[in-house]
Amino acid sequence: MRDARPTAMQVVLWLLLGAAMPLFSAVAHSAESPGYIVIDPIPPPDRSRKVEVVEFFSYGCPHCAAIEPRVRAWEQGIDTSRVEFKRVHATYSPLMKWLARGFYTGEILGVTQHVHAAVFREIHEKGFALEGRTVEGLAALYARTGLDTDEFLQVARTDKVDILLEDADRRQRLYKVDRTPTLIVAGKYRVTAESAGGEGRMFVVVDELIRREIAIASQQPGQLNLSY
Repeated sequence: MRDARPTAMQVVLWLLLGAAMPLFSAVAHSAESPGYIVIDPIPPPDRSRKVEVVEFFSYGCPHCAAIEPRVRAWEQGIDTSRVEFKRVHATYSPLMKWLARGFYTGEILGVTQHVHAAVFREIHEKGFALEGRTVEGLAALYARTGLDTDEFLQVARTDKVDILLEDADRRQRLYKVDRTPTLIVAGKYRVTAESAGGEGRMFVVVDELIRREIAIASQQPGQLNLSY
């Protein structure tokens, strides 16, 4: 009868292969899921000396509300001499477009930094009803954050807000954004919770892409970085 016991050489080979398998798996996973999607075609770069990171979000999105403290903490820690952070309210549904009018009204009034977290709380923690979708309804929402209703209404109906809404829609289509939250880095890379492997890893991927862009730009005379 043939001896079915493994030889010493087979045992050594199995041990070596077993030790190597996690490394092979990690490499394969990294190749299949780098954490981001390359935007195709990549928009032409401008001559900005900073890496632009854009967060596409919606006040009505529970995931955006959950990740907001992490976004704020990351924003406070960036090197503003090299990185520029912007928020764009998504507009690809009627509800989003309505809420976006409120966001851009706040941008024009210069109060976004003060009311941003409060708007999320009013909707997702205090249950503000997203019904009616009128400008007056938006004013009622922002009044709960302390903003003057008359001041809000004076701006919310202006062409300035309409122009910002059109620009948000244009950028959304340019970067092929179809979910929130989505982060765009240097106009080249789209990062979502799905691509990054979870909401907690989104800024890990973003930081790596920023380092990559800075390294690339350092090899290009006269230009610190690329952004759009």
